[in-house]
Amino acid sequence: MQLVERAKLAEANGYSTVWVADERFYREVYSCLGQLAVHTFAELGIERKKPARAICEAIELIRALLRGETVDYRGEVIALNHGRLSFAPPRPEIPVYVASNAPLGQRVAAEIADGAIMEACASAAEVRAFRAAVEGAARKTGRDPQAIPIITRLNICIAADGRVARDAVRPTVARYLGAGRLRSRTATAQGLSLPPEALAAVAGAAYAAGATPYLRLLPLITDRHVDAFTLAGTVDEVTAHLIELREAGADGVIARPFAPECGTIEETIVTLGSEVWPRVLQ
Repeated sequence: MQLVERAKLAEANGYSTVWVADERFYREVYSCLGQLAVHTFAELGIERKKPARAICEAIELIRALLRGETVDYRGEVIALNHGRLSFAPPRPEIPVYVASNAPLGQRVAAEIADGAIMEACASAAEVRAFRAAVEGAARKTGRDPQAIPIITRLNICIAADGRVARDAVRPTVARYLGAGRLRSRTATAQGLSLPPEALAAVAGAAYAAGATPYLRLLPLITDRHVDAFTLAGTVDEVTAHLIELREAGADGVIARPFAPECGTIEETIVTLGSEVWPRVLQ
């Protein structure tokens, strides 16, 4: 911990890099670097420079490489000098989906990608708003709006007791709302925003800390919040919820399964696939 504290001290005083020697008789380098990363620097050390422009350029570049081209690319963010793949892709037209909770990223998906993904888009109102935004941006670029599927990425838990299932994902909802990364178009109108003073109490929490800093918000996270941002409940409740999302315009769901108390992630996977989806698709 002394090494971590010294790295934090250096960061607070303007240092930009810490070096750890990978050599005999030194502390094991990779575990040390992991500890340092958790307690300092931005996530993975990645600078988010013009992220929407970077996504556009990355898609253009990737598609050219997949076509087997030798690419010289000079973008605002990305550059490649005479690059090519060292193998022949068996599928040169691999679909590219863009996952973004921000309006700008979703616009990029509508303009250039093969599909758009939004996290925690679990209310019918948010699905409709998401679809309207993607379709509107697609029309402006002359694309067929119906040809761009929208996918919602949801934390999912299923249990015989719906309350138990909701409690399993409730901390993730506290983190969603506390971290302020969702950019929901409809949460405020649905009365789902948290009080400013509650958000101020968790402002600046480290990404690597997970949900822990946001557990103080749990008393404010009602079942309405859970249902608006996740998919949790009994088999009947989750089935009805999924049907509602499909009718609102969601073309698909990416499931991140959670285990209910005294249950397992594997049980959630099996129940969703064998009991819920067949009823949704019938």
